[in-house]
Amino acid sequence: MQKSDLRAVSTTEIDGADAARSALARRIRAAIQGVNGHRTVKRVDVPVRASIDVAAFLRSNELGASVFWSGRGSMTSVAAVGVAEEISSSTVPVDTDRFTEAISPRTADIPDASRYYGGMRFDAHQPAAAAYPDDGWSAFGTYRFVLPRFELVRTGSDTRLACNLVGPADVRQIDEVLDDLADLVLPGADVSHVELSTPIARHDVPTRDNWMSTIRGVLQTIDVETVEKVVMARRASLEHDASLDPYSVLRHLAGATPNCFHFSFAFDGEAAFVGASPERLFFRSNNQVYSEAVAGTRSRARTTTADRALRDELLASEKDRREHAYVEDAIRDTLTHFCTNLDTPDRRTEMRLTGGRHIWTRVQGTLHDQVSTPELLLALHPTPAVGGVPTNEALEEIRRLEGFDRGWYAGPVGWMGRDRAEFAVAIRSARIRNATMDLYSGAGIVRGSRPEAEWDEIEQKIGNFLSLVD
Repeated sequence: MQKSDLRAVSTTEIDGADAARSALARRIRAAIQGVNGHRTVKRVDVPVRASIDVAAFLRSNELGASVFWSGRGSMTSVAAVGVAEEISSSTVPVDTDRFTEAISPRTADIPDASRYYGGMRFDAHQPAAAAYPDDGWSAFGTYRFVLPRFELVRTGSDTRLACNLVGPADVRQIDEVLDDLADLVLPGADVSHVELSTPIARHDVPTRDNWMSTIRGVLQTIDVETVEKVVMARRASLEHDASLDPYSVLRHLAGATPNCFHFSFAFDGEAAFVGASPERLFFRSNNQVYSEAVAGTRSRARTTTADRALRDELLASEKDRREHAYVEDAIRDTLTHFCTNLDTPDRRTEMRLTGGRHIWTRVQGTLHDQVSTPELLLALHPTPAVGGVPTNEALEEIRRLEGFDRGWYAGPVGWMGRDRAEFAVAIRSARIRNATMDLYSGAGIVRGSRPEAEWDEIEQKIGNFLSLVD
C-alpha cells in the first residue's frame, strides 16, 4: 500500500462533524474581530459530541504538520494538524541565545491552553547532518516547535476541537483558515484498520562485529579515565514490502505502553518520528520543576517470583546503581544552579514497564525568578542517561564512533506553554519513512560492561518495540 493509498483510506465522518466545524468557524470569526495590529494569540474551541479516531484524523488531514502528544499518566491527549506559528532552525551548532530569544517572548503571552509542540536534535551542537547528508532528519531541523492550527483535545470522555489564531497575520489570511477548517476531516471509526506490512530486510548500524570492536574501544577509554560513561546507540532499519502508516504504529504503542509518554511528529509528509518513552526530562509548573533519574535495565518475567528476583537483582547491582548515580548527580548538579531549594529522596525504586524495568528517582525543586523554560531545556539535555559522563567528552566519543546521525532520537520532545512545560527524552522511538522503519536504542557503557550483554540488551529493547506494534 503506497502513501497516497494510506491517506485515501475510507473513513466515516462522525455525526455532528459539520455542526462542530460550523460552531468553531463562528468562534473564529468573532475572535479575529478583536485582533488589532499588535501580535496577539487567541484560542477558541468547541465540544465534539462523538468519539473521533485519532489515527485517522492525523492520517487524513494534510496541513503541513501533524503532532500527537500524551503525557505519562495524563488523562489528556492532543492530536494536532496545521501550523499557526512555527519556531525552527536548521543551524548547527544551535544558537542558544537565538533559541531562547525566539521562544520566551512567544510563550509569555499565549492563552493558558495553547502550547508549542516540538523537539530538538540529540546533538544540537554538532553538524552531524554534514557527515550523514542522506540520513533523513532534515525536515525536523536542529529544533522545531509549532503552535498548531487545529487541535483535537481529549480528556477522558470529553473531546474538544480547538483553533489557535496569531494576529495580525491571521487577520489577512482568515479566509484560508476557514477554508482549512471546512476541509478538516473528523473521522469516526477507522474502517480500514491499517495494519503494518511485513519486514523483508533488516540493516543494523553498526553490525554486531563492529559493535563488539567499538565497545571494547570505549571500555579502554574508560579504563584510562578519559570518560566514566558513554551511551552508545544502534539503529536497526527494517525494510517492509509496502509503505507504513506511522499513526497505526502510534496507536499500537499507545495501547500497549500505559506508563509512557506517547508522541508523534511529522513536518514534511514524508517522515514521522513516533515513540513511547518512559523517561521524563522535566515538567515545569510556574516556579516548580520536576525531573527524574532513570538508568539501569532488566527485563520482566512471566511469574511473580521471577519478576521480583529481577527487580531485586537490578536494585542491588553495583554496575546499574553506579550508572543511575551518574544520571541523578548530573540532574541535581544542573538544577542546583536554577533552584532555591532541591529535594531528592534518598530511596531508589524501580520504574516498572510492560517490557522492562529501570532504577528511578525523582528530583524536585523551586526555581529562581526569571528562569526560562528554554534555559532549563538546554541545561538539562543531554542527561548521562543518553549521553554520558563527563558530557562533552562522552559526546565526542559518540560523534567519533557511533556511525549514524541520531537526529531527534534521544533528544528532548514535548511542549512549552505560558509558565508550564513538559519534555520527555525521545527513547523507545522510531522514524518512519515510506516503507522503512528505523528503530533506535542505546545502552550505557561503564566500567564492568560486557559488549555481548550490551548488544543483547539493545536487541531486547528493539524486540520489545516490535512486539508492541505487531
